[in-house]
Amino acid sequence: MIGAVSAETRTITVRNDRTRAVEFTFTEPADFKIGSRSNCGPSTTPHRVEGGQTCTLAMEFRPTLGAGEGARTATIPFALTGTSGDANPNPQSASLGGRALLPLQLSTGTLALNAEVGTPTSSSMLLTNRSAAALTLNTFAITGTNGSEFTVDGSGSNCANGRVLNAGANCSLVVRFAPLDPGPRTGTLTIAHTALGGPQQVLLDGTATPRPQGRLELSGTSITFGDTQLNASAVQSLTLSNAGNLALNFSSFDLSGATGDYERSGSCSTAAALAIGAQCTLTITFHPTQLGLRSANLSIVSDGSNPTPTIQLRGTGVPIPVPVVTFVPPSLDFGDQTFGGLYPARTVRLSNTGTATLNVASVVVEGTGFSNVSTTACPAALAPNDGCDVLIRFTPPSAGASFTGALRVASNAAGSPHTAALSGTGVAQAVPVLVWSPAVTELVFDPISVGTISAVQTVTLLNQGPGGVEIKVLNAVGPDGAVFSVAGGTCAVGVTVFQGATCTVSVSFAPASAGARTASVQVASTGSFPPTLTLRGTGLGGPTPGLGLSQTTIAFEGTRAGAQSLPREITLTSSGSGAVQVTALTVTGPYTMQPKSCPTPPFALPAGSDCTVVVSFVPEGEGDAAGILRITSSAGAAPLEVALSGHGEAKADLSSGGCSLVDGDSASDPTLWTLVLLAAAVLLWRRRGRAAVARRSGS
Repeated sequence: MIGAVSAETRTITVRNDRTRAVEFTFTEPADFKIGSRSNCGPSTTPHRVEGGQTCTLAMEFRPTLGAGEGARTATIPFALTGTSGDANPNPQSASLGGRALLPLQLSTGTLALNAEVGTPTSSSMLLTNRSAAALTLNTFAITGTNGSEFTVDGSGSNCANGRVLNAGANCSLVVRFAPLDPGPRTGTLTIAHTALGGPQQVLLDGTATPRPQGRLELSGTSITFGDTQLNASAVQSLTLSNAGNLALNFSSFDLSGATGDYERSGSCSTAAALAIGAQCTLTITFHPTQLGLRSANLSIVSDGSNPTPTIQLRGTGVPIPVPVVTFVPPSLDFGDQTFGGLYPARTVRLSNTGTATLNVASVVVEGTGFSNVSTTACPAALAPNDGCDVLIRFTPPSAGASFTGALRVASNAAGSPHTAALSGTGVAQAVPVLVWSPAVTELVFDPISVGTISAVQTVTLLNQGPGGVEIKVLNAVGPDGAVFSVAGGTCAVGVTVFQGATCTVSVSFAPASAGARTASVQVASTGSFPPTLTLRGTGLGGPTPGLGLSQTTIAFEGTRAGAQSLPREITLTSSGSGAVQVTALTVTGPYTMQPKSCPTPPFALPAGSDCTVVVSFVPEGEGDAAGILRITSSAGAAPLEVALSGHGEAKADLSSGGCSLVDGDSASDPTLWTLVLLAAAVLLWRRRGRAAVARRSGS
């Protein structure tokens, strides 16, 4: 024990194997003292051992505070002197060792704590008085980078300020860990007491994991209404999804701006939590009270992990309803069809995309070879957002000619009559007819999150003949063709489908942004075009933070030990659709990191912005050295890392030196004598010069 004497001694025997006496001296080392049971005398005077006799040193271990707790070692050198003309015996030595202990024993030097952000945990350690006297615990102070997140739990601890620990007694000290942010969290606990070696410190090593939270995803971040008559209404909906790992609770749905023009309804409610993976609908009704643009914002406040999203609401109040004629598709090409052959009719949808009733006066198919074969005529009035299908057949009256026509609709819409162009070519050679089997006109995909891929839907293409066809083009076309993938089925470019045979077309949906998306399947071949197959899907998404690095490895040039390399820059870029929360920037190995334009963590990096840090290599010795720059952020569960490497070189030789043409310390060094003769010649020349000047002055 530091400050005490060991309960046991160790004996060193000095034996004289000569016939005459030997004298010796020795030095008493620190932490080890000669005990009272020694008969070799004190270390301050020479000792004499007669021939054939022995003496003993009883050594005691008395560790001092200076070196702290741990192993202590020492060596006692003995200088031996012969008497009566005898030669001196060889010097001897004895090694001593012991372990020094502090009076207050800590059960650990590092207290590890793990907690979830928002859910504190505690861990305990034991303090034991292993000295023979009582000691008093004075204070428990916690400092460090994240020291405020650690506290001594007074309710769980029986170690307290002023607590007296008698000899051999112990108490339990409980530390509470309440992290504010995820990632590594550290602090230092300093324990002050009245015994030797105080105060003593314990490293607090905390690891914080993110707490489970809901995460809100929306099918869109804005709603734009068409022109809406005063006192009329228009309704649109958004889908809200919980993509997090905890049920999500809505606090409020706050409208600002032209609040009198918008109303909220739907299944999303502050009264019911949105379960993990569940969806609800937010319905917005626009009923303008004034003419012109009417703008508002709807803020959705919840306990989700992403920032409160704001939905922009835009609509325009108009004084009168306006019907609008729309054709889908806007034109129809039947391609090559055999003269006299039988081919399926194709559809053009007439829609009223305006805000007033469309009064249809007539629907006429014009042009040689084109006819309206609809079994049900379009109604005389189409309400807003309503429509009807016009079934058109192309029967070429001759081969070797191209034919054009039009679907002409007369109505009360501005610009009437409106037309959709029709075209086709009559050929003599039989052209096989391609149809979907069973007949299908559209594929609708369930709403999915942005960045994910839907389940595959498959349709079958049948060649009704005559003859086989070779597929030339197979893809998705239209305004959103890029988000639909037409691949993976047995139909493919270059594949031949014989008469009566089929192949499959596989379609998947992968939205890159939120909102409704539409396209159609295009099949071009040596046969006819199959009927139009429309594709529809809705993407769901919310702010998605992302973080990019300008480089992921840095190799430094060779640098002398003790010096510092030129700094290298690393740029952090916020690459997602939401701000990135950077919580920690750490570096390992013989490297230093300093922010350049990045703030000190934690900080937020807005979407589309960047900042820079600099890293330098500071080798401590020769050889290769590796390190890691680690960036912890909200962009992902795992930190981003930059691998660092460098090579330390030997320090520069700054010792003084000279040159010589001989080895050793020889007095015949020719270089030395040459320098001496040159110096003598210069002195002689200067002396003669001064004498000549003196003679001239005298004359």
